[in-house]
Amino acid sequence: MAIDFPNTPFLNQTYTYSGRTWYWNGVSWKAVGTAQGVTGFQGIQGLQGPQGLQGIQGDLGIGVQGIQGNQGPNAAITFDANPPVSPLLGDRWVDSNSGIEYTYLFDGTNYSWVEVSASGFAGVQGLTGIQGSQGLQGLQGLDGAFAGQGVQGTQGNLGNQGIQGSNAIMQGTQGPQGLLGFQGISNQGVQGIQGFTGLQGYDTTVNVSSPITNSGTTTAAVIGINAATTSVVGAVQLEDSVSSTSVVKAATPNSVRTAYVLGSGFLANYQTKVGQSSSAIDVPDRYNVLHSYNGYSGYITFSFFTPLETMTISQITMGNSSIPAASCTSARMGLYTFDGTTATLVARTANDTTLFNSLYTSYTRSLSTTGGYPATYTLTAGTRYAFAYIVVAATMPTIYNAPLGDNNAGVIGALSPRISGVRTGQTDLLASTTINGPSDQVPWFRGS
Repeated sequence: MAIDFPNTPFLNQTYTYSGRTWYWNGVSWKAVGTAQGVTGFQGIQGLQGPQGLQGIQGDLGIGVQGIQGNQGPNAAITFDANPPVSPLLGDRWVDSNSGIEYTYLFDGTNYSWVEVSASGFAGVQGLTGIQGSQGLQGLQGLDGAFAGQGVQGTQGNLGNQGIQGSNAIMQGTQGPQGLLGFQGISNQGVQGIQGFTGLQGYDTTVNVSSPITNSGTTTAAVIGINAATTSVVGAVQLEDSVSSTSVVKAATPNSVRTAYVLGSGFLANYQTKVGQSSSAIDVPDRYNVLHSYNGYSGYITFSFFTPLETMTISQITMGNSSIPAASCTSARMGLYTFDGTTATLVARTANDTTLFNSLYTSYTRSLSTTGGYPATYTLTAGTRYAFAYIVVAATMPTIYNAPLGDNNAGVIGALSPRISGVRTGQTDLLASTTINGPSDQVPWFRGS
């Protein structure tokens, strides 16, 4: 049978039926205890009342236990929009529309479906909201009735409890906690400033290396400097002289300048005398070129010299006199270094069969790089060199030279340093050669 709720309920009105209580929320009746309301603000705690006197203990009543009923059949569970037909006591039905669960019960007069849970289906969990401030705790709601439990036998009556006497002593309110006192001051003093590091003691040992010397002891050093020689590093004494022969003294800037001026004057006078500039060198000097000479085919003829200053040359010049070369197959000029025994070719002109083919003509040819030789060469002052030439022809030209004469060649030419020489039986300038002997002619060359 259906529950007969009041027709015009007011807000929060409760209605109890068959041990179960509902309340009106303004829209519908909700079972009490199945859906907890919003927690209200916590009320102010009241003062504790006095304790009553203890009453006289009543008699313990013992009731007669009722007869245990027969065990009912196993309850069935139905999930549908409509309640099942011909249900049995204890059957359970879940409304598929609302999700509310009911149990089929007998209240002593009628059989009916009684709501067990007012909760419907759980919806999708929403996003977690921002946590609000905690409200005051509300009044505790009424306990909901428990449905579905079997009938319990009747319990005997319990005797009445006596009235508890009052307690004359009330507990006082706890006072507030006192303030925290200040921390005491420590009696430890401030750390002092660290003292200065002491000066390092003297080392009585002095180690030296040449040219510094130490002839003293570990307590009294005697420092000195070696005197310089040609084999010992040390102190050198200056000497202002251009005539000294000392090998342990050094020249002053003044004596060096004096020597330079003397040497420059000598060189300038010599160059003026022989008609030679500082950018060219004549070997021999032109004042001694008094003759022309028919050389021999296949002879390498040398004119030796030592330059007084360093200069760079890029060409060689020779002159032809009254007879030109004819049927020439090889003609070349070159520059050699000479160590007193061996002549080494360091620069040369290209092979040119037009050399010396005209009367009274000077021939200037540039140094050639063919064969790996340089296009320029630097003559170093004080080094021994030799200009040389070779002509291979049916008719040999007459070459300007400073003649020694047939009778003088063996005597003057043999003196050291050598000023002339030949190497016979060749077709071109040799890269390295010794000298066969002196020549009675010293051909004229100019390097520039």
